[in-house]
Amino acid sequence: MEWKVILRKPIFIFLVFASMLLGQTASMPDTVAFVGGTVSIPITVTNIETFEGLEFTVQFDENIIDVSSASFVNSELEGMNYVLEYLVNSNEINVLAFAGGSIFTGS
Repeated sequence: MEWKVILRKPIFIFLVFASMLLGQTASMPDTVAFVGGTVSIPITVTNIETFEGLEFTVQFDENIIDVSSASFVNSELEGMNYVLEYLVNSNEINVLAFAGGSIFTGS
C-alpha cells in the first residue's frame, strides 16, 4: 500500500517588499507527494512589471515534510543575475531573492 502526503496550503507566505503592495500576488498550488518522494512546489508571483526582489517565509509541519532547498530551476529567473538565499529552520524556510544586476520585466 502506498501512502500519499497531501499539502493543502497550510503554508503561510509573507511578502514584504513594497512592490507587493501594488497588486502583485503570490500563490502556491495544492500539491500531492508520495511518502519518501521528492517534490518541488512552485511559488508564482503575478502582475509584475519589474521584479527587484522579494522575501517570504513558508511554514510547514516538520513531522511530514523535510525541506531541503529553494531554487530558480525551471523558472523565468533561472540563469538570470538574481541572488537567492534561504535558511531552513525546523518548521519554516525563509527565502530572500533580489536582483544582482539587470531587473526582470514582465508579468
